Amino acid sequence: MAHVRQQIRSRLATATLLNLTTTGTSVHQSRPETGRPLETLPALLIYTKEEEVDQEAETFDGTTRKTLRILTLVVEGYAAANSNLDNTLDTISKEVEIAMAGDPQINSLAEWSWLTSTEMAFEAEAQTPHGQVKLSYEVHYRVDPNDPETALS
Repeated sequence: MAHVRQQIRSRLATATLLNLTTTGTSVHQSRPETGRPLETLPALLIYTKEEEVDQEAETFDGTTRKTLRILTLVVEGYAAANSNLDNTLDTISKEVEIAMAGDPQINSLAEWSWLTSTEMAFEAEAQTPHGQVKLSYEVHYRVDPNDPETALS
Protein backbone atom coordinates (compact mmCIF):
# COMPACT_ATOMS: atom_id res chain seq x y z
CA MET A 1 0.00 0.00 0.00
CA ALA A 2 1.06 3.62 -0.45
CA HIS A 3 1.61 6.41 2.07
CA VAL A 4 -1.70 8.01 3.13
CA ARG A 5 -0.52 11.26 1.51
CA GLN A 6 -0.31 9.43 -1.85
CA GLN A 7 -3.67 7.73 -1.24
CA ILE A 8 -5.24 11.17 -0.72
CA ARG A 9 -3.85 12.49 -4.02
CA SER A 10 -4.97 9.34 -5.80
CA ARG A 11 -8.50 9.49 -4.39
CA LEU A 12 -8.87 13.10 -5.50
CA ALA A 13 -7.53 12.41 -9.00
CA THR A 14 -9.48 9.22 -9.63
CA ALA A 15 -12.78 10.02 -7.95
CA THR A 16 -13.50 13.35 -6.24
CA LEU A 17 -12.08 15.65 -8.96
CA LEU A 18 -12.39 13.36 -11.99
CA ASN A 19 -15.00 14.21 -14.62
CA LEU A 20 -15.78 17.73 -13.47
CA THR A 21 -17.67 19.57 -16.21
CA THR A 22 -14.83 21.87 -17.29
CA THR A 23 -11.71 19.74 -16.79
CA GLY A 24 -13.17 16.27 -17.45
CA THR A 25 -10.58 13.50 -17.38
CA SER A 26 -7.58 15.83 -17.74
CA VAL A 27 -6.54 15.35 -14.09
CA HIS A 28 -2.92 14.69 -13.14
CA GLN A 29 -1.19 13.78 -9.86
CA SER A 30 1.90 15.89 -10.34
CA ARG A 31 3.48 19.32 -10.19
CA PRO A 32 3.64 21.42 -13.33
CA GLU A 33 6.73 20.66 -15.40
CA THR A 34 8.84 23.71 -16.20
CA GLY A 35 8.88 24.49 -19.91
CA ARG A 36 6.56 21.62 -20.81
CA PRO A 37 2.98 22.59 -21.61
CA LEU A 38 0.04 20.44 -20.61
CA GLU A 39 -1.27 18.48 -23.57
CA THR A 40 -4.95 19.04 -22.86
CA LEU A 41 -6.48 22.24 -21.47
CA PRO A 42 -8.42 22.84 -19.32
CA ALA A 43 -6.74 20.55 -16.81
CA LEU A 44 -6.16 19.95 -13.11
CA LEU A 45 -2.90 19.15 -11.34
CA ILE A 46 -3.01 17.74 -7.81
CA TYR A 47 0.08 17.72 -5.62
CA THR A 48 1.17 18.07 -2.02
CA LYS A 49 3.31 20.99 -0.96
CA GLU A 50 4.28 20.47 2.67
CA GLU A 51 3.25 18.61 5.77
CA GLU A 52 3.49 19.41 9.46
CA VAL A 53 3.72 16.45 11.83
CA ASP A 54 2.51 16.71 15.42
CA GLN A 55 3.11 13.94 17.94
CA GLU A 56 -0.01 13.63 20.07
CA ALA A 57 -0.03 13.15 23.81
CA GLU A 58 -2.53 10.30 23.76
CA THR A 59 -1.24 6.83 23.04
CA PHE A 60 -2.48 4.40 20.47
CA ASP A 61 -2.37 0.69 21.24
CA GLY A 62 -0.90 1.42 24.69
CA THR A 63 2.65 2.06 23.49
CA THR A 64 2.83 3.85 20.13
CA ARG A 65 1.93 7.50 19.67
CA LYS A 66 -0.40 8.64 16.93
CA THR A 67 0.74 11.48 14.73
CA LEU A 68 -1.47 14.21 13.40
CA ARG A 69 -0.45 15.20 9.88
CA ILE A 70 -1.39 18.64 8.61
CA LEU A 71 -0.95 18.49 4.86
CA THR A 72 -0.97 21.38 2.39
CA LEU A 73 -2.53 20.01 -0.76
CA VAL A 74 -2.72 22.03 -3.98
CA VAL A 75 -5.20 21.71 -6.81
CA GLU A 76 -4.16 23.81 -9.82
CA GLY A 77 -6.57 24.45 -12.64
CA TYR A 78 -5.23 25.46 -16.06
CA ALA A 79 -7.06 26.98 -19.03
CA ALA A 80 -5.93 28.28 -22.40
CA ALA A 81 -5.68 32.05 -22.74
CA ASN A 82 -8.73 33.50 -24.49
CA SER A 83 -11.27 36.26 -23.97
CA ASN A 84 -13.13 34.17 -21.35
CA LEU A 85 -10.05 33.12 -19.35
CA ASP A 86 -11.08 34.64 -16.00
CA ASN A 87 -14.57 33.16 -16.29
CA THR A 88 -13.14 29.73 -17.14
CA LEU A 89 -10.76 29.85 -14.16
CA ASP A 90 -13.61 30.91 -11.87
CA THR A 91 -15.71 28.02 -13.18
CA ILE A 92 -12.87 25.54 -12.59
CA SER A 93 -12.47 26.95 -9.08
CA LYS A 94 -16.20 26.65 -8.38
CA GLU A 95 -16.31 23.04 -9.58
CA VAL A 96 -13.27 22.03 -7.50
CA GLU A 97 -14.60 23.79 -4.40
CA ILE A 98 -17.99 22.06 -4.67
CA ALA A 99 -16.40 18.63 -5.26
CA MET A 100 -13.98 19.04 -2.36
CA ALA A 101 -16.75 20.27 -0.04
CA GLY A 102 -18.73 17.16 -0.96
CA ASP A 103 -15.93 14.87 0.24
CA PRO A 104 -14.17 16.77 3.09
CA GLN A 105 -12.92 13.54 4.67
CA ILE A 106 -11.56 12.31 1.33
CA ASN A 107 -13.21 8.91 1.53
CA SER A 108 -12.29 8.53 5.25
CA LEU A 109 -8.56 9.07 4.60
CA ALA A 110 -8.69 12.46 6.36
CA GLU A 111 -10.40 13.84 9.43
CA TRP A 112 -11.19 17.03 7.55
CA SER A 113 -10.09 19.25 4.68
CA TRP A 114 -10.85 22.86 3.84
CA LEU A 115 -9.86 25.55 1.38
CA THR A 116 -7.28 27.97 2.81
CA SER A 117 -6.39 30.16 -0.20
CA THR A 118 -6.89 30.78 -3.90
CA GLU A 119 -4.35 32.38 -6.25
CA MET A 120 -4.69 33.37 -9.91
CA ALA A 121 -1.89 33.73 -12.46
CA PHE A 122 -1.39 34.27 -16.18
CA GLU A 123 1.52 32.94 -18.26
CA ALA A 124 1.71 35.03 -21.44
CA GLU A 125 5.30 34.00 -22.23
CA ALA A 126 4.64 30.26 -22.04
CA GLN A 127 4.72 28.07 -25.14
CA THR A 128 0.94 27.89 -24.81
CA PRO A 129 -0.33 31.08 -23.11
CA HIS A 130 -2.59 30.06 -20.25
CA GLY A 131 -4.07 31.07 -16.94
CA GLN A 132 -4.12 29.14 -13.74
CA VAL A 133 -6.01 29.05 -10.49
CA LYS A 134 -4.26 27.51 -7.49
CA LEU A 135 -6.47 26.28 -4.66
CA SER A 136 -4.64 25.33 -1.46
CA TYR A 137 -6.30 22.99 1.02
CA GLU A 138 -5.36 22.06 4.55
CA VAL A 139 -5.92 18.35 5.13
CA HIS A 140 -5.77 16.81 8.61
CA TYR A 141 -5.19 13.08 8.95
CA ARG A 142 -3.70 10.71 11.55
CA VAL A 143 -1.38 7.72 11.27
CA ASP A 144 0.59 5.42 13.52
CA PRO A 145 4.27 6.46 13.07
CA ASN A 146 5.08 2.80 12.34
CA ASP A 147 2.37 2.54 9.69
CA PRO A 148 2.05 5.65 7.46
CA GLU A 149 0.05 3.60 4.97
CA THR A 150 -3.04 3.38 7.17
CA ALA A 151 -5.24 6.35 8.07
CA LEU A 152 -6.55 6.32 11.65
CA SER A 153 -9.88 7.65 12.86
